[in-house]
Amino acid sequence: MSRYFFRIVLGPSAMALGWMCALTATAQSATNFKTEAFLLKNVIQQKHFSPPAINDAFSAVVFDNFLDDLDPDRMLFTEADIQTLKPFRDKIDDELNGKNWSFLSTVAQTYKKCLARSSSSILQYTQGPFDFSTKEYYVSDTTWAKDETALNVRWRLALKYETLARLAEMKTKFPNERPEEFLKKHEPEVRGKVKTNNIARGKRILFHPSGYENYVGVAFLHAMAGSADAHTAYMSPKDMETFMASLSTQGLYFGVTLKDNEWGDAVVDRLAPGGPAWKSGQVFVGDIIQRLRWDGGDWIDLSGMDLDEVGAIMDESNHLSLDFELKNVSGEQKIVTLRKEKISDEENVVRSFVIDGEKKIGYIFLPGFYSNWGDAGGSRCANDVAKAIIKLKKENINGLILDVRFNGGGSLEEAVALAGIFIDAGPIGVMKNRAGEIVSVKDVNRGTIYDGPLVLMVNALSASASDFLAAALQDYHRAIVVGSRTYGKATAQEIFSLDPKSTAANFASVKNLYGYASVTHEKIYRITGKTAQRMGVTPDIALPDVLDVLGLREEDQAQTLPSDSVQKKTYYQPLALLPIAYLEAKSQKRVATVEAFKTLTAYGQLLEKNDDPVPLFWADFMTLRDKHMQIVQNLEKEREAPAPYTVNSTGFEQERLAMDEYTRNLHAAWIKKMQQDISLEEAFHILCDYITTFKK
Repeated sequence: MSRYFFRIVLGPSAMALGWMCALTATAQSATNFKTEAFLLKNVIQQKHFSPPAINDAFSAVVFDNFLDDLDPDRMLFTEADIQTLKPFRDKIDDELNGKNWSFLSTVAQTYKKCLARSSSSILQYTQGPFDFSTKEYYVSDTTWAKDETALNVRWRLALKYETLARLAEMKTKFPNERPEEFLKKHEPEVRGKVKTNNIARGKRILFHPSGYENYVGVAFLHAMAGSADAHTAYMSPKDMETFMASLSTQGLYFGVTLKDNEWGDAVVDRLAPGGPAWKSGQVFVGDIIQRLRWDGGDWIDLSGMDLDEVGAIMDESNHLSLDFELKNVSGEQKIVTLRKEKISDEENVVRSFVIDGEKKIGYIFLPGFYSNWGDAGGSRCANDVAKAIIKLKKENINGLILDVRFNGGGSLEEAVALAGIFIDAGPIGVMKNRAGEIVSVKDVNRGTIYDGPLVLMVNALSASASDFLAAALQDYHRAIVVGSRTYGKATAQEIFSLDPKSTAANFASVKNLYGYASVTHEKIYRITGKTAQRMGVTPDIALPDVLDVLGLREEDQAQTLPSDSVQKKTYYQPLALLPIAYLEAKSQKRVATVEAFKTLTAYGQLLEKNDDPVPLFWADFMTLRDKHMQIVQNLEKEREAPAPYTVNSTGFEQERLAMDEYTRNLHAAWIKKMQQDISLEEAFHILCDYITTFKK
């Protein structure tokens, strides 16, 4: 019985459902988890590109992944606890084959004991003041604590570190207070918040709305799916509902979907195409929401709140404008103001501007390859980009910059269609299924919408569909790819219902009793037969990027499919070679003189040392923090240097600006962001150099 639903090319974060899955678990019995695990195993075996053998080796991977998901920071289980569970390490495959079913309940019992023990440790070590005059260090340990004594030491240092970090952040508000005076006055309050937040994390699991056992059960299914490969994932019915809503362009208030990370922070998981967050150009997947403030109100600290509480704040109906204090993946903080709105105007899903300087350059920012599945009249990114290009061409642009930095992927079909905007009819890439069948992915539409000079901007979080687009445009010599090496995800997933009664025909009408599986079923290759899997797409011209040192790419993840190549005659006709060496030499010479790029490189080097022991002595900690802050402040100051161009809206957008103050403020924020974007400025120079060379 077919359970086919649809094909997608998801980015690295789109399927990172671990904690979010657990937090949205629906009520199920232990018996249902056994049945659902069997169904999940069967779907993976039947549909996966390279299904793992259900043997002792697979069992060990599931075992390790499951415990990693439950305790990612090694603060709950001891080595002794792991030893009590270790007999199951090579038995999970037997359970999945029907011999027994006791692993899940045993883990649930042990985990509950560990959570209770952690609460006791937290209460014990936050009773009295921390002494920040002693030479101690906090080290993030990836091994299991030997015993309870070692675990208690780990808890004491972790709580002390968290308290110290929060105090250091607070100190900026009291610059005139001496350290001794400041610590005596504020340490009790901050220590109390640290205690409350850490206790709350455990309680959110123990007293989860769907039940503690269901939380653990969903975590097991997620670990089991992820053991097939990094992008195969389990989704509960509720997760599927949320996922589908996030892929469309229908009204979603602020247009963000949240998930919990291992510390209980509210993290941006997806952006609704055309939503307020999407249109701001300042909110990205992976950003942590630290505080919220309604218009005219006080800041609300989200520490210790679960997603339901955060959602309740964001859903308040008597306010429209909300300030978000965000921290991005590289640690930089920012405040973004968003306004609730229904997403009904699909004309404004894609953001486009005119950069007017040495040359007149069009700019399009695309944070996702969205497609309104199941809605023939819904918004699709390739069509929206085409409309934006037509408007930009009316502005008589000399060249175009398409920005897919931080674009985690989406619809493969949209990526193919988008490539077709710039490439005449022909093969765009190659796909291989589990049967070994190799087919060309083609743009069937003859002609192009834009055939002028083109730069594609990418970075380490340009993934899957972005990998695909960058590879296609590079192989055709159609665009100058600028930035840093892309993420390196060259696989496609299908979503299947686990319910045996569900088919493609009755999918919408049958209530799903079980969850879903997003299964990796195809690998994607470049037109040349090579792959971007794990390798990414190397830009034609590289620019410094702090993301390069953070270990965010596919190659840094566990259980990823290997990179390989295929033999397939695609008969494509690339354009003439671009003058990359000439343009790169000019770019490198410029970059070497830009202070902001030098500072960015220094910041990246500092972030590389993030795993070094952290001093818990006040003066030493503040010295280290001040070093970080000084670099960030220098970077912000250097970014304020005047850009060699002005940024303007298209004529159509200017009409909208005249009618709405919020849109004007959003527009002003966009312009400021673009004028301070040193990578965009360099991309502008590269394109201007190319246009000059091209005309010669």
